[in-house]
Amino acid sequence: MRKQLRLVIVVMASLWSAVGWTMSAQADALVQEARLKVEQSDLHSAALLYRRALEMDEDNPKIRVELAKVLIDAQGRDPYSENSDMMALIEQQLQDQQVPEREFSLGYVKNIELGKDDQNLHRAAVKVLKKVQNQNYTNALKLAENLREQYPNNPVVYNLLGLAWQGKGDLMQAEAFYSKAIAIRSDFHAARLNRAELEIQLGKFINAGEDLDKVLALDSQNRRACLVKARLCLLEQNINSAKEWYSKASEHY
Repeated sequence: MRKQLRLVIVVMASLWSAVGWTMSAQADALVQEARLKVEQSDLHSAALLYRRALEMDEDNPKIRVELAKVLIDAQGRDPYSENSDMMALIEQQLQDQQVPEREFSLGYVKNIELGKDDQNLHRAAVKVLKKVQNQNYTNALKLAENLREQYPNNPVVYNLLGLAWQGKGDLMQAEAFYSKAIAIRSDFHAARLNRAELEIQLGKFINAGEDLDKVLALDSQNRRACLVKARLCLLEQNINSAKEWYSKASEHY
């Protein structure tokens, strides 16, 4: 797992360099030191160094992404951390929520994203979701693009496009499509939750918190939102809040 984390960070660094992102000399020195700590499996020290670099260059996405990966790995896989068990439970329960098409369909109908009478879009959306769940992202994208031609102003379609692009690894495209879905309908919980989870992956913790709060303000019993909020609190070292949100998620099981 440590080797995988090191490889991901090296790849991300190359990608950000390719698109022209730079950072100050001081921040860069701290990031280089942080990467060395990752290679030495000292994730706690690496996280501290990334945080210091972020204070110097707070708008640089490279630092946010690498910090987020270190925090997630440290919280979720440290056998000596009392928080790792909770993180593992949260991740497992979030994973379990990705499977049932029936719940997916009912969720859209409940949130008035998918009209009860629009059976064609209903069936097509489920087909796209199945492709995503089977990690057949190329075909999922083709189906979703076809839907966009038929339903150019429907937020469901843009949420599905976001899922497909995220599966293909293009996080910027995914974020843009989730945002498009939300722009069409601001109370579209599915897209806002997807964007919140992506923002955590991108290290945009403040943005993720804002999206989660908006969902919970309208739907305080949204179990997925409670779980993602608990995960975010853990990553921010707000342990008591994480336990509270996990408890709320358990109440709505």
